Amino acid sequence: MADVKLFGRKIRVVVSTIEITELTMLFNVVKTLKPEPNKAELTIYNLNPSNRSKLEQMVQAPVQIEAGYQEGMSVLFLGDLRTAITIHQGPDYITKLSSGDGERAVKTARVNVSLKKGSASADKVLEAVAKSLGVGDGNLKQALNVIKAAGLADLFSEGTVIFGSAFREMNELCKSLGLSWSIQGGKLQILELKKALEGQAIKISERTGLIGSPTVDNKGVLTCQTLLIPDVFPGRLMTLESERIQGQYRIESCQYTGDTRGQDWYIQIEGKRY
Repeated sequence: MADVKLFGRKIRVVVSTIEITELTMLFNVVKTLKPEPNKAELTIYNLNPSNRSKLEQMVQAPVQIEAGYQEGMSVLFLGDLRTAITIHQGPDYITKLSSGDGERAVKTARVNVSLKKGSASADKVLEAVAKSLGVGDGNLKQALNVIKAAGLADLFSEGTVIFGSAFREMNELCKSLGLSWSIQGGKLQILELKKALEGQAIKISERTGLIGSPTVDNKGVLTCQTLLIPDVFPGRLMTLESERIQGQYRIESCQYTGDTRGQDWYIQIEGKRY
């Protein structure tokens, strides 16, 4: 990350087969470690009439937002289109899109699993419920290995029947197994409680894009702001190096804001000591 030169803003938005790169755009993306879908709001100025019409008629479509700099962009958001509305304001046609990450899975996915005595291990139950969500596996395999290593495999040794909302059942199952889960970029992310993703911590300092002075509230929640640097996302471990605060934190939430014609090109990060 430190090698990416933070100048020359770039953005690329793809909605289904429509790709947009050169127009004025504003975005607000909020991502957390909660099971509820991450959200994105996108404003696009003066799309051509054909693309405006196509967007407004889309019922289901993937939305991807990439942003960064001339020497490197990263995917900030990948989700499902909710709405697309265009308004005419002065000389401009302003198209507003809203999107949720894994939203269809959360709203509509159902699970119907019946495992008999002797075949209902906790890892098999979690795998079945997770698969029923209809999103990418993400780090599901690692989570199944954690369950086995923790000796939780016999939790459902008498068998089990799970039926209903996959979102609700995933919540209850993860709670009973000491796990948390979310959907990040259309894929599952499952963590042990208060643990971070495997991998190297990202370094956050003035040299790498830190802006201003980080703060920690009376609940121990760190808040800091950076430039729109790549590879900052919930669940990742970060090493903070500032004048007042140093140490490792798990990133709990990120708000990415951008305006191709204004000042905004930032990430607001919340984290907890690790």
